Amino acid sequence: MCGSSAGCRTFRCLIYLALMVSCVTFLVIVTVINMRYGPVARPLEIRIPPVAVELDLSNSTQPWLSFVNGSTIRFSNRKDHLNITIRRVEAIFMYRGIPVSCVLEDRPLRLRGRSEAAVEMEAVMCDRGGKFTHSGFPYTEDMLTDAREKGRMRMGFVMNVRAGYSHWPWAWEVLLRPECTEFYVRLGKSGKVSNSKNNIHDKDVFPGTGSVTCIITDPLWVR
Repeated sequence: MCGSSAGCRTFRCLIYLALMVSCVTFLVIVTVINMRYGPVARPLEIRIPPVAVELDLSNSTQPWLSFVNGSTIRFSNRKDHLNITIRRVEAIFMYRGIPVSCVLEDRPLRLRGRSEAAVEMEAVMCDRGGKFTHSGFPYTEDMLTDAREKGRMRMGFVMNVRAGYSHWPWAWEVLLRPECTEFYVRLGKSGKVSNSKNNIHDKDVFPGTGSVTCIITDPLWVR
């Protein structure tokens, strides 16, 4: 055991100093890594290019907005040496606050540094929109007016994204709620589609395009 000599006191001081320097260095490294690669750096970019949609209003109690093949949500990793895994994507398209179409994708999508990938939008029934009200969807006539007379519809848009960021040996799990602009569907001339096989009445189909710009804000939670 070291006694109380001057040499021992100096040795203990050097040990304490080394520990303090190590702790400060570690904190600085963690802070720099987090600022450069972590959620606060907002390394993920989300874009929805112009998409083609079809609007079916044949069922007045439950209108249906679907996406033509090739409509995608695009994810971009803007950082080198950072891996991003998109674990789950939920997008909800709403008309006057009521869901009319949802996109749900829970197959992992992996993005290496400075890469881009896309999720194809396949519309599904919304859990919150399967039954709009006791009397059905209340805005069918408004949607028809927008589609046939105004030539466009203003849709609300909400997205939730679960993602994982990793920069060895650090990793973050985040829940993102991007702030997206309102979704305008610009409609062309309506057509008629008949499906007698399934005994469905003629329905109006409105091809059109719209686009959404999303801004990644700070995550709702990080772990």
